[in-house]
Amino acid sequence: MAEKIHIGVVSRLTSGTIDKELAQEARKRGHRYEQIVFDTVNITKVEKTFEALHLLDYDVLYYRTSLGIVWARALQRYLLHSGRRAINLRAVELPFLGDKSLQTLAVATAGIRTPVTVLDATQSHDAIVEEVGTPFVAKANNSAQGRDVHLIHTEEEFKVLLKERQHTDYLYQEYVAHEYDCRIHLVAGKPVAGYRRMKMINDFRCNVSLGAEMMPLSEADKTALFPLAEQVADLLKLDLHVVDFLRSKESGEYYFVEINDNPGWGLSDKDATGVDMSALVIDYFERVAAEHKRDK
Repeated sequence: MAEKIHIGVVSRLTSGTIDKELAQEARKRGHRYEQIVFDTVNITKVEKTFEALHLLDYDVLYYRTSLGIVWARALQRYLLHSGRRAINLRAVELPFLGDKSLQTLAVATAGIRTPVTVLDATQSHDAIVEEVGTPFVAKANNSAQGRDVHLIHTEEEFKVLLKERQHTDYLYQEYVAHEYDCRIHLVAGKPVAGYRRMKMINDFRCNVSLGAEMMPLSEADKTALFPLAEQVADLLKLDLHVVDFLRSKESGEYYFVEINDNPGWGLSDKDATGVDMSALVIDYFERVAAEHKRDK
């Protein structure tokens, strides 16, 4: 039986993943589990802020979300100086991991198939179509759960997007016709589970939060995508993340879509994958805590 540990989850947001699934699994095993919230950080005296929260007393720190680049980098440097690390906190090495255009650049440069993607400063519909074809996908560089992702068929639709856009930075991608995409869960950078997200009838997006249905992966999906997901993880030093791919309806080939560094999981994930992600994550936390204790 694993030694009892003290787990701290750094996040200003709550979710079913944080305060239900993960918390319940940790406490079921007798571990202490707390959410650590930063409301104010004095970046001229960051050590005092972090010391006041006794961060070094935790056996495992898991950085979840919402600090922002500056706070996250300050926390990372403080922990590194103290010989510690937080799971998923890559702010020093990869400060813009959540930027979808940088994800695409890194993955495409490594030779992994991606939809043709352009950044465009002209705001010219014709210039974008010349590169990626029509229709095309317009996607905010920093967004989640399918928000601010649009399928553009005409110049008029593009003009409406430009007028109403909420983000200044967009990328534009070739539209790859598909019936589903695949989400692959990684723990310690290794693929452990996944599922299909079936496209809705009246929407090209496959986000479960918008109503897409989760289905088990086929063996062909697993054979193709687990090695690809691990390649992406090695490339970008991923830890507890998910990597999304879509499958072309025409060619059957898989395309990298994006990385999510704030993955959620729940009962629906377990139903679709047959894998209890919360149990796997707490297993990982126990290994990390044991390794840290040996290294002291």
